Amino acid sequence: MSHVDRVHISGVSVKRLLSVNFAATSGYICIMSVGFIGAGQLTHALVRGFSAAGVIATHRITASSPDTDLPTVQGLRKLGVNFTTSNKETVSKSDVLFLAVKPHIIPFVLDEIGPDIEDRHLIVSCAAGVTISSIEKASQSHLHPRVTNCK
Repeated sequence: MSHVDRVHISGVSVKRLLSVNFAATSGYICIMSVGFIGAGQLTHALVRGFSAAGVIATHRITASSPDTDLPTVQGLRKLGVNFTTSNKETVSKSDVLFLAVKPHIIPFVLDEIGPDIEDRHLIVSCAAGVTISSIEKASQSHLHPRVTNCK
């Protein structure tokens, strides 16, 4: 069993969360697109794990960070992840959106991306102490995106 097989988000395995068809071509099971707001060590570790376990191909992942000089950004690019400095671009290109920034940054990120969150999004908060309801409220629309947190 790989590390990703053991990662659970609110009791649901990552493979089950992201997969639609376990028999998809090219060995990958995910047909969704995944985005990471934040391109630090957590994002790098999750991307490596998802890719190694065959959960998602790296070309279907977008990560954003204002800091393009981080060693993890270079590592993500080497893995084939799409990188941008625009959080809004990451949101627009993603079905599943991981909020992988420090907890004190979350309100700023939510202010920025809130208007761009749509009903189709599944939002996963990796920030400790950030409530699901605060993320739902920040979507700033009549839509109801699915929100969960990492446990």
